[in-house]
Amino acid sequence: MSLPPRRALVDTDEKQQKLLRKRRLAFEEIRQRVEKLKARDQIRLHHIFDDEQIHQMCETLHIEFRDRVFTPAKTLGLFVSQVLSRADACVTVMAEFNRERKDNGLSPVSDNASAYTKARSRLSVELIDHLSNRVRQIAHDRTSHEWKWKGLNVYLVDGLTLRAADTLANQKTYPQPSSQKEGLGFPQERVVATASLAHGCGVPYSTSKVEGKKTGEVSLFREKHKEFEKDDIVCDSIEEPIVELLKPKFDKARFTRKEWSALPKRILDRMIRYRVTGCDTPLTIVTTLTADNASRPQTSQNCTV
Repeated sequence: MSLPPRRALVDTDEKQQKLLRKRRLAFEEIRQRVEKLKARDQIRLHHIFDDEQIHQMCETLHIEFRDRVFTPAKTLGLFVSQVLSRADACVTVMAEFNRERKDNGLSPVSDNASAYTKARSRLSVELIDHLSNRVRQIAHDRTSHEWKWKGLNVYLVDGLTLRAADTLANQKTYPQPSSQKEGLGFPQERVVATASLAHGCGVPYSTSKVEGKKTGEVSLFREKHKEFEKDDIVCDSIEEPIVELLKPKFDKARFTRKEWSALPKRILDRMIRYRVTGCDTPLTIVTTLTADNASRPQTSQNCTV
């Protein structure tokens, strides 16, 4: 399947797709959008990070906190604004926060960002994961049918490796590669993430150390199979070629005249190359795709050639 560029519907014609591909979303445009959010006092995303609802989540997750200036809701909202802005230092975040407090008739807090940074370090990862799932569900529920491919959900999957802070806890969970001498490397973590093609939100991800059994990307992806539903489509590469198999000439040694007449004139297949350990020649696997006149994809069938 050929994926359309950003900002284009999945069923956009190829000519329009080429025009959209020529226009890339520049970082300056992203920065301007963030500034517009700031101007409307929406940088903390109140419609998603509602203080009362987040604090109710904290109670559900048994997360204790003190009712001070930097509550989990406010701290998380400020942290999100800082991530979106990219270039904003903690001092800048504090200035924006004081402006918000002033607009709400509250007295400003100290410009010193130490209290904010400490509150940020206390944020619960469990709370962040819980909210991430909520945002993903909101995006999923509001996804227009036109954004989907033939009415189906398409997900993009990819793996990456991250370096973590060099702490004893990280070294124990995500040890540095054995090729690095002890004390000279950083903990490394393998991540397999999946994102929706329709709305761009990530679905639950998997992590592991980089060495050992069941730490490969395929093994990590299998851990999340239960997160997908029937008829969901997963794409792992844009470089897999689409091949056209034409109807062969009649050969009585291969099939009867009736069997040959029942064959379609052509079949479009997606071809994948997979190297088997210990073999010098790649194994080619062909997976069937949708027929041209089908209104929706059929169940895929795999065959080895």
